[in-house]
Amino acid sequence: MSAPASMARAGLARLAPPTMVDQTELARPTVVVAPHPDDETLGCGGTIARLSGVGIAVGIVFATDGAAAHRNRIDAEVLAAWREDEAVAAAAALGVERGALRFCRVADGTLRADDASVGSALIDLVGAIDATRLLLPSPLEPPSDHVNAGRSARDGLATTSLGPTGEGWEYGVWAWDHWPWVEGSGRSFWVQSVRARAGLTAARTFSIGVDVSAHLDAKRSALACHRTQMGTHPEATDWPTLGGVRGGSWLDALMGPVERFHRADPAPTG
Repeated sequence: MSAPASMARAGLARLAPPTMVDQTELARPTVVVAPHPDDETLGCGGTIARLSGVGIAVGIVFATDGAAAHRNRIDAEVLAAWREDEAVAAAAALGVERGALRFCRVADGTLRADDASVGSALIDLVGAIDATRLLLPSPLEPPSDHVNAGRSARDGLATTSLGPTGEGWEYGVWAWDHWPWVEGSGRSFWVQSVRARAGLTAARTFSIGVDVSAHLDAKRSALACHRTQMGTHPEATDWPTLGGVRGGSWLDALMGPVERFHRADPAPTG
């Protein structure tokens, strides 16, 4: 990241620092809702590793199969199978066993907010680990699967047996895709950044902070398990990788020592 962007990011961090949570507040059995395999690692992998590292139960619901990531470059069914295997390996790197994973296998790009498979998996997993917290995608996320997975999870806050103290925290993945969190060019990038008030929206929205500095190695290991997203394909010359997004600055923004969240409100009932 360039010096001006680094200075701007540091300035925003001072202007809108998150409220850091201690281990007592953090330590709740937790279910993570991931729109695609790898979102769990990108958005909250350090938090997952921190929880599982001290024996707190964590489960993950994967809403879609992620098969549209390399559309027209590889057979969708093959890629879906690979991505599920990668998700299992990544979860293990974060300390989450296969039995605490649920795969809804909705076709990538087709998830609806009321998809029954996501709701069913969420209810099942919350009950299985007695979860009292959900980590879910933020409504600031632009991809439709992220928006709809988040809506399904917010419905879950009202319908699952999280208990009277149950709560949801929203995490961002693509919500950070504007200056100065990332570097970019072109009119659409700068329009998007202006709308986000040069990063201030995300900085102020995601006001809960979790120190994951001691768990970045686990997060990096988990991300490396998502090989179809992190590595090139020997038979494809135009195989995009996460490390290439915004020249690497987007991934850098997601791999820092603090993961940030926003406290979610349950969806209205009735």
